[in-house]
Amino acid sequence: MESRTENALAIFVTVRHPHKMNVAQMRYIIKKITYRPGKEIHPHLLRNSYATHLLNIGTPIEVVQSLLGHEKSAPL
Repeated sequence: MESRTENALAIFVTVRHPHKMNVAQMRYIIKKITYRPGKEIHPHLLRNSYATHLLNIGTPIEVVQSLLGHEKSAPL
């Protein structure tokens, strides 16, 4: 991040004209780099994997919820 020269605040930006990537662009890139015949990987699967990994390493549920943009947990 420190080596970037554009002023975009987003983590993921386009190469040609630095600006925040939209959802369609992110889906396209994820689909392109994760392509395996017979198996589709979607952004939501990556989000779930991220949350699961955080929980498995002992991250408090409140922190995981905050990172995922949730306001508060639903009671089980």
